[in-house]
Amino acid sequence: MNSRTILALGILTFSIASAAQTSSAPAQAPAATSGPAIDATMSFIQEKLSYLGKVNYVTFWQNSDFGSKGAFSFTHEFSNVAADPNKCKVTYHYKTTKELETSESDQVISLHDVSSIAVKPVEQWMTEYNASHHQSNIHVTTSHPPVFVVLVQTPHLEPNTFYFTDATLADKLAKAMQHAVQLCGGGSKDDPF
Repeated sequence: MNSRTILALGILTFSIASAAQTSSAPAQAPAATSGPAIDATMSFIQEKLSYLGKVNYVTFWQNSDFGSKGAFSFTHEFSNVAADPNKCKVTYHYKTTKELETSESDQVISLHDVSSIAVKPVEQWMTEYNASHHQSNIHVTTSHPPVFVVLVQTPHLEPNTFYFTDATLADKLAKAMQHAVQLCGGGSKDDPF
């Protein structure tokens, strides 16, 4: 063998070895999520949800089938809010009143299971909710005061809803919750293939 052949074999061997190492190298883990740590994020969520307290408003609706119109008064009250960074859970007591009908329950959101978070005007949310419950003829046209809903969706359940009269605060809470979901390994589980 001459020196050119030896050099060519050496380059070929090096190229094959490099290609083998590249193709068999494990995939790198995604970069760590930037932003506040889970403790600070959950503290922010607890503070903002505790701040909500009681939200009162009136919605005005129209029935597109009959042309009738009306209004409903609502109260949503949030209490005993706890955001646990170790368990990635948010718990709270929720009491809602529509006209004179009241219901209440203790709620738990596991951030591992959250698939999406959105902010919508209450008119849009209620009109979409009506349509999904076979009342697509009932359109909520306005609310007084204006109200914004943070919707926290988990699979196969109605979303947890948080009502705000301040759109900026609603957006901040939604961003903080989305960040907490990412830190806790939740979020949309898109099929990578």
